[in-house]
Amino acid sequence: MRGDIGTTPAELRRELTEVKCHQDKAKAEIFVGDSRQGWVESYRALLELSTDKQFSGKVNVIIDLSHVRPAGEPLKGFGGVANPVKLVRLVGH
Repeated sequence: MRGDIGTTPAELRRELTEVKCHQDKAKAEIFVGDSRQGWVESYRALLELSTDKQFSGKVNVIIDLSHVRPAGEPLKGFGGVANPVKLVRLVGH
């Protein structure tokens, strides 16, 4: 895992998840987006990478959580506050 939750300023956070694959290095990076859809996309990407035939052996997966808002920060749209604790558990810690 790389990037602590909440380290990206709110105005620079990505909303959607981005995945970068480096087949020559057997490495993949998942940049988790700061939205429900972003969380779902990151988990889907993790599952897809685990069965991707383009990687023939072990794959080093790096998950970057720096764009996810910290616990207690207000959520847009439907109220409430962020609680990314379960996201950290979901992706491997």
